[in-house]
Amino acid sequence: MAFEVELLKPKIGAAIHVDKASVCDEDFIRACKELMEERTLVVLPEIGLSDDEQLELTDRFGSRVYYASNVPGGTTAGSDVYEITLEPHINNEPEYVLSTFFWHFDGAHNHAEPPKVSMLAAWGVADK
Repeated sequence: MAFEVELLKPKIGAAIHVDKASVCDEDFIRACKELMEERTLVVLPEIGLSDDEQLELTDRFGSRVYYASNVPGGTTAGSDVYEITLEPHINNEPEYVLSTFFWHFDGAHNHAEPPKVSMLAAWGVADK
């Protein structure tokens, strides 16, 4: 299994270029965890994982915690998946999502320890 690491900024961020079939390989997971500790932010550009594949990858990093079950739109996408959207036909309170665009961290309103990792997938992005 081969992958390429691209450092994004001098002290933060790394992109890992890897094929989709290798993301749950133990060597890749170990390298990914090390990069997260060292670089804080790790991206897998254009890998195109499905929700189920991303959840399988998530499980390699520890137990899942789903903070969005009690927030607007938190149960519409499926188990353990929160769709971040301003589309009112998907989330009936898009104002909630908009209020988190500028700053937040997952679990901020929970009394438990915040998660070590949050995993996001960009299915559609705004025009530049």
